[in-house]
Amino acid sequence: MRIAILTNSFPPDGRGGAERVAYMQADGFGVFGHEVRVWATGRQDDRTTGSSVYGVEVERFPSEFGRLGHMSRLRRLAFHLFHDLRPRRDIVERISAWKPDVLLTHNLTGCGLGTARAVQSRGVRWIHTLHDIQLTDPSGQETVAWAGTVWASLWRKFWSVVRGPWFGEPDVIVSPTQWLLDWHQRHGWLGRGALRAPRDVEAQRLGRTQSARTGIVIPNPVTMPVPRERQVHRPATIAYVGRLSRDKGFDVFLDALTRLDASVVSRAIVVGDGPMSATGDARLAMRGRLSPEETRRVIADADLLVAPSRILENQQTIIVEAMAEGTPVVATDTGGTKETLEGTGCPVVDVDAQKIADAIREVLSDELRWTRLSRAMQERAKRHDTESYFSSLFGFLSG
Repeated sequence: MRIAILTNSFPPDGRGGAERVAYMQADGFGVFGHEVRVWATGRQDDRTTGSSVYGVEVERFPSEFGRLGHMSRLRRLAFHLFHDLRPRRDIVERISAWKPDVLLTHNLTGCGLGTARAVQSRGVRWIHTLHDIQLTDPSGQETVAWAGTVWASLWRKFWSVVRGPWFGEPDVIVSPTQWLLDWHQRHGWLGRGALRAPRDVEAQRLGRTQSARTGIVIPNPVTMPVPRERQVHRPATIAYVGRLSRDKGFDVFLDALTRLDASVVSRAIVVGDGPMSATGDARLAMRGRLSPEETRRVIADADLLVAPSRILENQQTIIVEAMAEGTPVVATDTGGTKETLEGTGCPVVDVDAQKIADAIREVLSDELRWTRLSRAMQERAKRHDTESYFSSLFGFLSG
């Protein structure tokens, strides 16, 4: 089978969860013997070029996507309204000329929102994977505080009305969490008759169909390490992985750290970069931006991962990797985080430094509880195993 993948970011560009999943799809389907080619954004001044990334064939096409962060708000608004809605005809022709059997898409900002729909109109089956709330808010980021306001609701309604007709109706929409699927259902994205024979993955395995569902939930995949029995260290090492910014809760992490004695936490490793900085606490180890492999080792070696985001997160890659490594997590209750950690016993609290500090202290001070959480995380990670992921996705490739 020929499988085309269209995404606005693909390794080695970007470090987020969406591009990681796109790469795992490309690599995994290649291992299973399918012919895979990726189309991804490049720099605006680039010509469309082909290359190989970790053995995956990739075509980069010129796009302004990489410059969005440097644009003024007015310029970004113009980009989303006037430049990025219509299909990229050059990309439509290139993908169509390759004659794929199925098109897999991820975040499409910078790719021309209507591009996938145009390819689908030529008889190609289209499966879209949701990663965040980007379809209802081009930024893909809303804080918990903002999301509940009338203005946020009107903003999402505006973008749903503007973008919906251009985006079209995928044959299948995949979501890592039920929360994200429900979010798009509420905002009109899954009520368009888009899905033929919508099914729940678990029900599908049992041969049952749930016709009331309008999408499928397949948790994001993660590479599983060799199983190991872990023990908590005293005093402990905790980790923060992500952008050093207020929206990701880095300030809350720093505040929580000041409320924890050195007898509880002796070291706090910080991975990432951003507008904020941290000084004054000798326990902080600022590692900067690391490779995915190095980041994974930090998570594996930590006694606890703190995920204090204020943003409506879908299914944070760092939490899924912590599961696989058996590293307990203290996270804030945003988006699909509680669903992702369901059954692990890991604390999911409000965005509050004292509550986060209390949760960290309680987990690290009880060795038996820490061990239970570690084992429960490893057990929960089995639903993210790559074999399970591809087994679930295979059933929808050919309809």
